Amino acid sequence: MVTEQNVEVLNDGGERAKKPEVVFGRHETATVPIQSLILLSQVRGGKNPEADALESSMRVRGMLNQIDVARLSVEDLGAYVEFVNRTWKTKLDPADYLDRAIDGWFYLVAAGHSRALAALSIAAGDPDTNYLAEVKIHAITSPEQIVSLQLDENIHSNPAKEREAMAIVEAYMWGLDRGKWSNKRDFLLEHRGKISSRQLEKALGFASLPHDLRERVFQGDIPFLAALELGAAIDDLTAFERKKLGLMGEEDADSLLKIEEAVEEAVKIEIMLIILRINRASLNSTASKKHIAGMRGIWREGIKPPTGDEPLFEFVSPAEQANQH
Repeated sequence: MVTEQNVEVLNDGGERAKKPEVVFGRHETATVPIQSLILLSQVRGGKNPEADALESSMRVRGMLNQIDVARLSVEDLGAYVEFVNRTWKTKLDPADYLDRAIDGWFYLVAAGHSRALAALSIAAGDPDTNYLAEVKIHAITSPEQIVSLQLDENIHSNPAKEREAMAIVEAYMWGLDRGKWSNKRDFLLEHRGKISSRQLEKALGFASLPHDLRERVFQGDIPFLAALELGAAIDDLTAFERKKLGLMGEEDADSLLKIEEAVEEAVKIEIMLIILRINRASLNSTASKKHIAGMRGIWREGIKPPTGDEPLFEFVSPAEQANQH
């Protein structure tokens, strides 16, 4: 948005100020090589399920909407990457982006990641052509302004829930780091009308998911709400697998370590099987949550201490399991 102050020339040669004009939709733009754009893909998720359709459209019609970028100094880029690493437990290195500077500035994609990835894919398939993009520049000088831009973009673009969650988490964590608020209540008061307590709880739940599970959400393998349900059930699943595997061998240090490694692997396998079932049955969010809740009930039953002479676990043949399923 640009505010312009024009001058009106009067008949007698004098001048007077006209009303200031506010121009919506006008931004500074720049044309930059596609390969110079910085996308934190390790954090923002993998391939969008609609990526192929978007890429096909861009090949025919070009990029209909500009990519929003933050133009950063090397110091500001480093500060934002450091913040992202703390927030999402990643290991991004600002030095990996130093060769993308243009006249000392770095262009970080703030909105339009899918468009940028589609453009990069098109460029990779045609190395003999130089591909550039006209980008919309936002004058940003701090990670806080990047986070604020992402929140505002959510209001205008109605993004996928997982994208919305990431922006909310980054806004919350940045404020905690800087002492702008000390708890969720203060954060919600600051963002009254923009973010609800329910949105914040879901966003923080999404941030607590294992990286691999978050990635599955971005790829469209499991609905956002189902992933939150599964994330809430992971402790029960882990206890269930530990109880099963804890029955094996002596409980010395080496065997306990092996059991924990086996538990971690068993949990990963069960999560993948659940995602596979959801995919194959094309379950929506409600049906996926119901399926996961049913599995969680089984895990909780398995954790309970035995009563009387009941065995902890009963062997069920593969054929019986298939029939029960």
